Amino acid sequence: MRNLERETIKSVRTSLRNLKISEAQLHIIGSVFFTAYKELSINGPSKYKRFVIVSQGRTGSSLLSDLLDQHPLIRCQSEILNHKVYFPITFIKGMATYYHHHCWGFKVKPAQLRNRQKVDAELFLRQLADEGFTFIQLTRSNLARRTLSALVGYARGSYHKLEQGQPLEPVTIDPAQLLTAINRSIKNQEEENDCMQQVEHLRLVYEDDLFSSEVQVETAQRIFRFLELPDIDAPVQSRFLKVSSANLRDDVENFSELLQHLEQHQMFWAITQLIN
Repeated sequence: MRNLERETIKSVRTSLRNLKISEAQLHIIGSVFFTAYKELSINGPSKYKRFVIVSQGRTGSSLLSDLLDQHPLIRCQSEILNHKVYFPITFIKGMATYYHHHCWGFKVKPAQLRNRQKVDAELFLRQLADEGFTFIQLTRSNLARRTLSALVGYARGSYHKLEQGQPLEPVTIDPAQLLTAINRSIKNQEEENDCMQQVEHLRLVYEDDLFSSEVQVETAQRIFRFLELPDIDAPVQSRFLKVSSANLRDDVENFSELLQHLEQHQMFWAITQLIN
């Protein structure tokens, strides 16, 4: 069996000789597809659904995947397309077959498909739908707060927190950078919404479906049913703790300056979102 695996890896290396892929990447590709081929030939297609979580940054997707992974039949991976992947559809199908005995899924941002994979995001999601994948969209209604939260996380060098510790120090955010980031967030959200119109999906909103531990339990159960999985006895409980303060003034040293800059550019809706 090991000889066959080596031959598989050798075959992949030969066929991809002209592509810039490291030896380590080749070994991973060969191992994954060898195992996937073995699973498919022995067991046939999986009886479990495959799913994709489509979202933007700072919408709670890490929290959501952490909740889903507490179901023994679910394996939810992170953003596997955040780096260049050759033949991404084939790669995803291979990964899905590798996790034959689980309801397998992953997270993706449409911008990753456009910028990293150089593919049309709408077409890509339709192709996955044709392959039997189902979709979960996760958004936040407060776009301005989400955008500022991303900038704060970048400035601190950390987006997540798994344990209580010392209060985080406030940071300074460039007002022009915030304005640019908000406009980019608007564009990315519009792109995502256009993509999701192409496929049937379950839509979640962070403020409604993930904001508190109580609604997280209800949301997880709803997703389990959506994926046609049985409920689990113990209620889900995420490891992740809130990083941003309820009052953004505690996180951003020049918060008033940011509001003034947004007012100068008549971004009154963004000001309302940031102070509420």
